Amino acid sequence: MKVFLLRLQSTRGAMDSILVTLLLVIMGIGLLIGLFTFFEDQKESVQTSASEKRATVLSEALE
Repeated sequence: MKVFLLRLQSTRGAMDSILVTLLLVIMGIGLLIGLFTFFEDQKESVQTSASEKRATVLSEALE
């Protein structure tokens, strides 16, 4: 009986660590997806800003 209880406690501890690991993996994937989406949204505004700045610098250089 003691062996069975020890085995059950061991399995429960292993299950907790598996669940925590799974939760951390899911959170990591969500974070990566969120960052990727954020940077994709920002890419367009950065390109527009850089194009405007480049045009300003070129027009000032030609004057």
